[in-house]
Amino acid sequence: MAELAEKDAAPSSAKGIEIMALGQQGSSSSDPERSAILSSNGGQAATLYTGDARAVEGAERPMVLAWKSIKRIVGFRQTPVGLEAGNKRAVAALIVLFFVSVLNQADRWVLPVVAPVGMRCYLTGDSCSNASRSEASCGCVDFNTYDQGVLTGPAFCAVYVISGIPLSYVADRISRTWVLAVGLTFWSIMVFATGFVKTTWQLYLTRMGLGIGEATCTPVAFSMLSDFFPPHLRALALSCYMSGVYFGGATAYGLGALSDQLCWTWLFRIFGIAGFIMLPAIFIVLREPERRRDDIVPKESAADPDANYTLLETAKTLFKCPPFIALCVAASVRNLGGYSLGSWLATFYRVHYDQSAEQYGATVALVSLFGGLLGSMGGGLLADMLSARGAHWKAYVIAVSQVIATPCIIGVFIAPTATASYGILFLAYLTAETWLGCAGAVVQDIMPRAVRCQASAVYVAISTLIGCLGPLGISAILDTDACDPDYKFALLVTVPSCYIASSLLFAGTGVLVHRRFASAPVRSGDGTVALTEHDELDQQTRAGERAGENGVLPTTSSDI
Repeated sequence: MAELAEKDAAPSSAKGIEIMALGQQGSSSSDPERSAILSSNGGQAATLYTGDARAVEGAERPMVLAWKSIKRIVGFRQTPVGLEAGNKRAVAALIVLFFVSVLNQADRWVLPVVAPVGMRCYLTGDSCSNASRSEASCGCVDFNTYDQGVLTGPAFCAVYVISGIPLSYVADRISRTWVLAVGLTFWSIMVFATGFVKTTWQLYLTRMGLGIGEATCTPVAFSMLSDFFPPHLRALALSCYMSGVYFGGATAYGLGALSDQLCWTWLFRIFGIAGFIMLPAIFIVLREPERRRDDIVPKESAADPDANYTLLETAKTLFKCPPFIALCVAASVRNLGGYSLGSWLATFYRVHYDQSAEQYGATVALVSLFGGLLGSMGGGLLADMLSARGAHWKAYVIAVSQVIATPCIIGVFIAPTATASYGILFLAYLTAETWLGCAGAVVQDIMPRAVRCQASAVYVAISTLIGCLGPLGISAILDTDACDPDYKFALLVTVPSCYIASSLLFAGTGVLVHRRFASAPVRSGDGTVALTEHDELDQQTRAGERAGENGVLPTTSSDI
């Protein structure tokens, strides 16, 4: 292989701008992952395409200018694998994972949506019930308020947590695509089977099975997206993925609105079938990415990010990291409020405002969809812009948003009319739901790449396990006055206080991230310790622009 040297080559960054060319022997190289193309037009420099073995001849200048313009508009500071293939692959993976997230959330929330409108049997002798008993033509399952709290909380979450950590350990060592596919298949079977349950214990079994399958989703998705997208785009990418929470919730509420015309059993069967339809897209589009080497290294540590961590080493890595612990606690408190709201909101509107399934289902679906989506995307964009000053700003964005959301969520429960409550609920979603993608991005930023999937699983497990106690707490408060359930009081006690407490904890997390990682080195593409994250990206951008002025498209060895 012959080397082509450029006369006016700009100094490379820490990761380097690689300019390679194949000589006469190299032109027949069998390595499709590293191909170089010589341009004979005026002695222009060669352009390296990683993972894209194509021959491009002629002037590169218009192509370079177009690419630089796109980078300025979109905000890319690193060039993905190939000018076209890498971007398309990352975006396609994000789209598939987004739809998986939609199914994940819809399957999870359809039970609390349909429970008050047909799924749950209300005994005729129960003078406290505001709903009539389900007709035998559709069937119902006999469970009480306590069972509803357990089914929407611990019955799902405990299994979700217990199975999530070992499954993520497997995902860090084998194909994450296969782990996700198996998980989706299993939880779709459980959702489909829920449409056939007749007794409470059968419902408990399918609910716990749902927790096992869904435990594969978020840790695998977080890990894969962190390999598809660089750190400065990570919060936005994860926010896009987590917006599936709102699409999924909206889907559950939207189909729940049809429960007066469509038996609840068919709703579960439809969601189960949708999961089976999604499987081919996972195998066709979602290919296993190369695990990135751009993790932040604490300034007191020089651990090898490529090392295979044992379970004990992983535990030490996670729980000796104060920012990670603080983030888990903050997310847990926030989930206490979020799970309480999601599990009992439908029942609140059904009882307190006397809304039918069609009324609250369609309205809450639209409110949660647009409010949550705008909040999540806006929070991700703002966090990515401010993170140029440091990763800790992602935590600060969450803290401020929860303070703003607190008076809004209070207004939801004390509004004089259902219409006013729906309007304030939109504002609450818009401000409160900035946190999911940003918090997930912080986990990925501060963890070595070899344990990112497990770190995500532990983060999700802790925050979910504690958060799932929220619905059970609501049912406990309601049982203290069983003949007149005051959903308004129970939700007012729980949700706003969790928002405020989580705001303080997220602010503290930001301080810890800043102290621990502000001067931390970053792993370069070859695994060596380089500059700080943002200094390196800035230097790489400048080097790439200098190379672009010479007619070269910049690529790095750590590109996607």
